[in-house]
Amino acid sequence: REAGGETWRIRDGMGATTEGYTSDATQIQSFINSLSTAVNADPETGIGSTVTVAEYAAEFVSTQSSERARAETSFNAARSAAEVVAASRQNSQGVNIDDEMIRLQLIQQSYAANSKVLTVVTNMLDMLLTAV
Repeated sequence: REAGGETWRIRDGMGATTEGYTSDATQIQSFINSLSTAVNADPETGIGSTVTVAEYAAEFVSTQSSERARAETSFNAARSAAEVVAASRQNSQGVNIDDEMIRLQLIQQSYAANSKVLTVVTNMLDMLLTAV
């Protein structure tokens, strides 16, 4: 006896009470015939009205492959959109070094100009005070 039950029951049928002849392949041939016999298919599947199990399996695998490809395309598009949104958010909320350098240069130029104005005003006041 093997794990899972008596393997001869596959050959002789699940209802067999005793083991039959090992050369009797009637039940196995019946299994093979049932796999190649056309049966009615549910119209909701999108497959023809009658199909064999092999045709149904091939159509099922083909449909699943198409759905997987469609889902992968959809996922890649969503991922790209998410990356664009993340980059846009980073640009609007993050520090842009180029913009900050431009602002720093403007502040530096303003400081230098104000410093010159103060130097000129100080010199003018000194001249006025020495003239009086």
